[in-house]
Amino acid sequence: MRYGFVGKHEDHALFVIDEGAPLKSGVRVKLNFEYPAGAWLYVCYLSSNGIYSLLFTSIAYRDISSLSLTSAQDTDAESVYGSLGWLTLDQNTGTETFFLIASVERLQVFEKLISNYDRANGKSRKRFAKRISQALENLPSQLAEAPNIQFVKRLEKPVIGGATFRELTDDGLSEHSLSHEATGTHIIHVAFTIDHQ
Repeated sequence: MRYGFVGKHEDHALFVIDEGAPLKSGVRVKLNFEYPAGAWLYVCYLSSNGIYSLLFTSIAYRDISSLSLTSAQDTDAESVYGSLGWLTLDQNTGTETFFLIASVERLQVFEKLISNYDRANGKSRKRFAKRISQALENLPSQLAEAPNIQFVKRLEKPVIGGATFRELTDDGLSEHSLSHEATGTHIIHVAFTIDHQ
């Protein structure tokens, strides 16, 4: 799985966001990702206020014929490219965490926790938040096959995801750039934080 967080300054200049990077309120952020065709992908977000949101799941895109993400248009595609679009950091400062999860198996327990969390209120919602946190820490245990070996690395140079090559900066950066790569055997789990100041 490859992914990249791209930022946009007020003057529309693009930059790669690295893990733990300090960013100010008002900065625009875009997450791009590319994952193996046939894998289950989840993008979960934990706000600086402690609120979980499931921003993306590949469940809606399992039938490649109805795939609206940029990808090879034939069923032999080896990977699928997607993007969350531009998000603007609000006035709530603190650590913003994005969890990217690619799995060979559907994570039904995780899906159920998110669904229950979305419907819950008050203390019940806080209990589900703790369960989600534990589930994210123990993702490999949700799979039938184990153990899992995983590696995450920063690419030497950002690469362009999808098929769009318009509006490249002098250093080859695009709003579609992928800057990190994570590999694993059965599940890939990446926690990417932004220090929202």
